[in-house]
Amino acid sequence: MIGYKNLKLRRTAPQGIDLEKAKTFSYKDFLAKSAEDSLKELGSSLSGLKKEEAEARLKILGLNELEKGKKVSAFSIFWEQISSPLLFILFVAAVISGILGDRTDMAIIISMIFLSSVLGFFQEYRSQKAVALLAKSVSLRADVIRGGVEQKIATSRLVVGDIVKISAGDVVAADLRLVESKNLSLNESVLTGESFAAEKETAPLPSGELVPQDAKNIAFMGTSVMSGDGLGLVIAVAASSQLGKTAHYLKVENPETEFQVGVRRLGDFLIWVTSILVAFVFLINVVLGRGSFFESLLFALALAVGLTPELLPAIITINLSQGAVEMAKKSVIVKKLIAIENLGNINVLCTDKTGTLTEGKIKLFDFFDAEERHSQNVILNALLSSSTEKSNPLESALWEFAKEEKFDGSELKKYREIDYLGFDFERRMNSVLAEKDGKYFVVSKGAVEAVLKACSSVLIGSKEEKISHYEERIMDTVKKFGERGMRLMAVSVREISPAEEISSAQEKEMIFLGFLAFGDQLKQTAKETIKKLSDLGVEIKILTGDNEYVSRHVASEVGLPAEKIISGDDLLKLSDGDFNIAVKNKSIFYRITPEHKLKIIESLKSMGEAVGFMGDRTRRAREAQATRLRPLSA
Repeated sequence: MIGYKNLKLRRTAPQGIDLEKAKTFSYKDFLAKSAEDSLKELGSSLSGLKKEEAEARLKILGLNELEKGKKVSAFSIFWEQISSPLLFILFVAAVISGILGDRTDMAIIISMIFLSSVLGFFQEYRSQKAVALLAKSVSLRADVIRGGVEQKIATSRLVVGDIVKISAGDVVAADLRLVESKNLSLNESVLTGESFAAEKETAPLPSGELVPQDAKNIAFMGTSVMSGDGLGLVIAVAASSQLGKTAHYLKVENPETEFQVGVRRLGDFLIWVTSILVAFVFLINVVLGRGSFFESLLFALALAVGLTPELLPAIITINLSQGAVEMAKKSVIVKKLIAIENLGNINVLCTDKTGTLTEGKIKLFDFFDAEERHSQNVILNALLSSSTEKSNPLESALWEFAKEEKFDGSELKKYREIDYLGFDFERRMNSVLAEKDGKYFVVSKGAVEAVLKACSSVLIGSKEEKISHYEERIMDTVKKFGERGMRLMAVSVREISPAEEISSAQEKEMIFLGFLAFGDQLKQTAKETIKKLSDLGVEIKILTGDNEYVSRHVASEVGLPAEKIISGDDLLKLSDGDFNIAVKNKSIFYRITPEHKLKIIESLKSMGEAVGFMGDRTRRAREAQATRLRPLSA
C-alpha cells in the first residue's frame, strides 16, 4: 500500500469546521484546492478524524446512504391492482347483479375482478422481491484511517473529513479528494460512460465548471478501482455526492403512462355513457308508463350490468402477464406489468453507449508496426513486457487476445524474465528485463507519446530507421485510430549489457516496434437491432459521456447519422427553445452527465414523444446480469 505517512501534509486537524456548510459541498469545491487546503477546509488530517469527532459528525451529517425509494408493501401493490376505474365499474355491476337477484352474473363478475387483480398482484410482487434480492449485493465496508489507525468500517458510517484508502477491486464509497495516488485508475462508466479507465492524480486543477470526466483529482462514489492505490479525503457523502445528486434527479413519482391514461379515460367514458343511458332508459320507461317505477329502475340497472365489459380488465392483465413471461425467458425482470405496454408505445429510444451498444469491455483488436503492417514481433514483445501484470484491463485484453488467436507461446518461453519495472503515471510505461540465448533485453510498453520519447529508431521490416523520420506518421496513426474509438499502446525493445535489475534509466535509445490497438467492441447485434427499431418507426439517440471521436465512430458503425452531434457543454449554453430544437434534431449527444440525460429525456417528453431509455451499465447491473436477471421498470 502507498506510503501516505511520507506526505508533508497537516497531521493535526484544525477546529471550527462548519458542518452545515459541509452538507452542501460538491467535488467542484475542491478541484482547485491543494490537498493541504482541502484537509484544512474539512478539519481533518492524514491521521484521520478522532473517533469522537467522527461520531459527532455522523449525528449531524447522517448516514452515508442514498435515499431509498419508498418501500412497496404487498398491500400497496394489491391496492394498485384494484384501484382501476374499470374494476370499479365491475364492482358496481356485481353489486347491482346481487340486488337484482342474479347471483350467477355476480359470481362471474367477482371472478373476473379476482382473476385480474390477483394475477397482476403476484406478477408484480414476485418482481419486486427479485429486485430487492439484487439490491442486497453491494459493498458494505471501507478502509478508513481514524486517529492514526487503519480500520474497516461500514460505508454508511463514513463522514466528511474521513481519510479512506482505496485499491484495485474496491468500489469507492463516497466522493473523495485524492491526497495520494499511485498508478490509480478508476472505471467511471457509471457516471461518464467512458469505456477506458480514468487515470487519477492529486494535483489541483484549474478552477471552473469541470464535468466529472475532467475531474482527475476526484474519486467518485460508485466508481470502481481498476488498478493502483489511493488515499482520499471524503468531501461528500450520500445525497451530496455526485451519484447521490444524480439519484435525486431521478427520485420522482412514476408518471402516469399513456396506456394508463387511456385505460382511465376508457373507464371514465364507460361510467359517463352508462350513467346517461341508464338515466335515459329509466326516464323513458317512467314517462311512457311502461311498468312500475321499481320495474323501470331494475330494467335500467340490468342494462348497466349488460353494458359493463366484464372481461376487459382480465384480458388486459393476462396479455400483459404473458408479455412479462416472455421477457422473463430473455432474463428480464418486469417490475410493473404496465412496462410491457410502454415498450410498445416508444417512438424515441435514448441509449447509452458503453455496455449497451458496445460490450463494455476493453478488447485488443489489432497489432501492427509503424507502417500498419502485422508484425508478430510486436505481439511477442508486448506479451513479454506484461508477463507479471495481468490485472490491468489492457493487459488482460492482451492475454485474452493471445488465447483466442492461439498465439504460439514457444518463442515466448525462450525468454527468461529477470526483473520487472511496473507502470506509473510519470513514465507512463512498464518494462521487463529479459534474457535469451545470453542476450539481455529491456522491453517496454505504454502510452505512445512516452514510448516514442524513449526511442531513437524504429523497426521497419527487418531494418532500423531513424525515429525522427516516422514521428509525424506515428502520431497521425494515433489520431486516426482515436477517431475510430480506439486507444493505441506502443511497444519498444533495446538490447543491453548483462544486468540483474532494471531501472527507468535503461528506458532510452530504444527501438520502436509498433502498436497495440484496444477498444470497446460493438455488440454484434447492435446494428441489426437499431435497423429493426428504425423499421418500426423508433428513432434512436445516443447519450454518452465519451468523447466526440468515439461517439461519431460508434454512430456511423451502427448506421446513425454521425454528423447530427452535439456536446453536453454546447447544450447547456442554449436557451430553452434552442435546447428543445437541438434535442429534436440531433442524434448523438457526447460528453454529457446523467443530469444532462435526464434533461434531454424530459425535453423529448415535453414535445409529446414517447421516450424509452437504456442506461449505464452499473456495477449492480453487471451483478444482475451475472444472475441472468436484468430489471425493467415502467
